[in-house]
Amino acid sequence: MVEKKDLTVIIPVYNEEESLPIFLENISKFKEEYNILFVDDASKDKSKHMIEEAGFNVLSHPYNKGYGAALKTGIRNSETEFIIIMDSDMQHDPDYIIEFINNYKWYDIVIGEITKSSYFPFFRRPGKFFLNVLASYSAGFKIKDINSGFRMFKKEDTLRYLEILPNGFSFTTTQTLLYIKGGYSLKYIPLKAFKRKGSSTVKVRDGINTTFLILKTLVLYSPMKFFLPVSIFLFLIGSGELVWEYNLFNKFQFSTSALLLYLSSLLVFMSGMISEQISQLKRIGNN
Repeated sequence: MVEKKDLTVIIPVYNEEESLPIFLENISKFKEEYNILFVDDASKDKSKHMIEEAGFNVLSHPYNKGYGAALKTGIRNSETEFIIIMDSDMQHDPDYIIEFINNYKWYDIVIGEITKSSYFPFFRRPGKFFLNVLASYSAGFKIKDINSGFRMFKKEDTLRYLEILPNGFSFTTTQTLLYIKGGYSLKYIPLKAFKRKGSSTVKVRDGINTTFLILKTLVLYSPMKFFLPVSIFLFLIGSGELVWEYNLFNKFQFSTSALLLYLSSLLVFMSGMISEQISQLKRIGNN
């Protein structure tokens, strides 16, 4: 069992005064068992004051830096071997902390997977499904919940990647992919998420940024998984062009557009091969 001196629960906060009264009451039961550390990301409401009034430790940013930056501040300032991160908007139930601790023994990171019975806005489900599929393809591993903000890991493992982890909402997505690509053991545990209190600060641009981040990770660690499908697509389009022209003119001839498509397919494929070699050399250098 992880003891008080071994675990810090880091909770980023930004304008959560609506949810904090109930959340502070729920998290208080763990106050004497584990280190609870709030990081206020320059809230404009009374969030920081409410946390201090409840007797919890809170670190403050001088200006709003982002969700990931708040987590980085908490990780750097924690003095324990293990870390749990969670949200304070009432989506995460602190009672699951025990579940994380009980499941951590044989794994490097334990992540909460939102179950189907959980509250999750319908309009966000297609986007989350797309990100999970894209990330699973990138990682070569079935990712059940790419960006769950309720997870447990070792401080020293994440410190290795801290400088390249983003300051925004893509922090958890990037951490998941880096752990899988780094060969760490991962476990998902089912948890029920609840409707958040207050308005969400997650925007459409955060989903777009996450998509590009997954693609960048794909190119960095598995370049051919990105370049090969593009090369095949261009080759098939070029072949389709030839078939169409043959049916149109009843003779076989290479058009300029078909030639360009074939050359583009070859160039993309060769770029992928070179990127694959660079990626392998980089991993050898890191080891």
